[in-house]
Formats: sequence, C-alpha cells, structure tokens
Amino acid sequence: MSFFLLTGVTSGIGSVVLRRCLADGHTVCAVVRRDEQRQRLRRAYPDNLDIEVAELADRPQVSDLVARLQSRTFDYVLLNAGGARVGAYHEQSMEDIDTVMQANLLSNMQIVHGLLPMIRQQRARLIFVSSISARVPGRDYAAYAVSKAGLSHFYAVLSVEYPEIPMLCVEIGPVHTDFHEKAGLQLENRRGFKAQELIGNRLYNAMLRRTGVTTLAFDWACGRLLLMGLSDIVRRVLRRRSARPRATAPPSP
Repeated sequence: MSFFLLTGVTSGIGSVVLRRCLADGHTVCAVVRRDEQRQRLRRAYPDNLDIEVAELADRPQVSDLVARLQSRTFDYVLLNAGGARVGAYHEQSMEDIDTVMQANLLSNMQIVHGLLPMIRQQRARLIFVSSISARVPGRDYAAYAVSKAGLSHFYAVLSVEYPEIPMLCVEIGPVHTDFHEKAGLQLENRRGFKAQELIGNRLYNAMLRRTGVTTLAFDWACGRLLLMGLSDIVRRVLRRRSARPRATAPPSP
C-alpha cells in the first residue's frame, strides 16, 4: 500500500486516477476546491480517502494547505489540477490571467516548495500534468499555454537540480472531459480527442513506473515532436536573419 497526494480529482482524468488508486488499496489525500466536492467524494469513497479543501487559485489558501500537509508523508505526489480562460488575450482581464497562472503554475510551485524536504527524504515520485500546448502555440489559450509551458520548464529545472527524485511530466493533448466547457469554449468538433478513461488509466500506470516526459499517446507524441522541430527551424532562421549586418543608407552628398 502506498500513500498518494492528488490534486484535480473531482472530474476528468484525475477522477480516473483517484478511482484506480483506491481500487488498488492505496491511501489517498485528495485536494478539492469546495466543501460540497469533499462531501460528494466522501459519500462515494468512504474508505482510505482523506480530503483537503483549498482553492488553488488563491495563494493564501495554498499556503495554508501546504502547512497542513507538511507533517505528512507521501509516496506519490500528483499535481493534476488546472483550468483555463478562453478568448483573445486582449479581451481577458488581468484578474482572469492571474487566476490561471496561480492555479496552473504558481500553486504547484508552492506545493513542491513546501513538500520538497519530505519528497527528497522519502524519494517520493513527483508527477506534473502539463499539456502539449506548452510546446505548440495556438489561439485563445495564451495564459493557459504560458502556464503549462512554465510547468513543463519547472519540471525540467527540478529534474536537473534534484536528480535523485523520480519525476514525470505528462504533456497531454485534448481529452473528452468537461475542461473546455468550464473554460467557456463550446466545441462542435472533437476529432482527435482521447477518451477520459483511456488517458486516466494511462496516467495512473505511468505515474507508478515512468520518469521523464511523456504524452501518453503516440499521435500526440508525433505531433509534439514535429511541431517542436518546425518551431526550432523557424527560430534558427530568425536568428540567422537577425545576425545579418543591416544595410545602411548611402551618405548624403
């Protein structure tokens, strides 16, 4: 039996991971945003589940959460919670942008900062759920994409600074969940979306065994590598152009 700390478990792939953890006999501490979510999970899973309530988009609440967690020991820490605001960047308020950055990136940095002594001592596995949008630019998701790029880079820096800690960064693509509806986007075409159960089960299996960076799907991995390669080519071309000496106007007679 292992001890898991999970965020983002009330819906989507996180709910699949929670169900798998408990079905396999593990003990879970789940972080939810609201008390009604705690009550619902308590009714659904009366055994081996401890629930903490904290709004991860609220920095003081995350600080209080970390203080409550620091006396505990975990074998796995899965940071899966996140959200988005959809729309043109100039149409979004700075309050909404701050909310996305806090929920998706800064809260995870707070949690890791507070739990890092335990993680190092316990050699706990640390798992970040990021997105292929961290690597692939797209419209209407500026704050979300930047927050996930920051999360992926946070993983990369930590993996260099603390090589003794087994870490995994999962950069997933679109999944059939209510994520987009919560973000305010109604999608008519969901071609290429993966099933929630499929990705949730793959995430659970990966967090138990794998380290490094993964996407959990072959086509996501191929698309990610292809677009990263194209982006690298564009950057090289732009660097070469910027390095060329600029033409100067002939002196006036």
